[in-house]
Amino acid sequence: MIKSEADGLYHAHAAEMLAGCGISSWTHNSQSVHFTAKDPLGPYTRQAVAQPRFSHNPSATVLPDGSWLL
Repeated sequence: MIKSEADGLYHAHAAEMLAGCGISSWTHNSQSVHFTAKDPLGPYTRQAVAQPRFSHNPSATVLPDGSWLL
């Protein structure tokens, strides 16, 4: 997770399995989801799907210009 200087929230990205599928089909059924919280320990609120196509084990960083790289 990363604390945003812009909004003061903690932002996290996590892999989510689609349609209740199991880990055996992660290669074609996972997506990256964006969550935010006011406290680093949560609770976190699901915001949006950040990457709807195959995305597993996402990580994010803030670049020097303030933009986010997922």
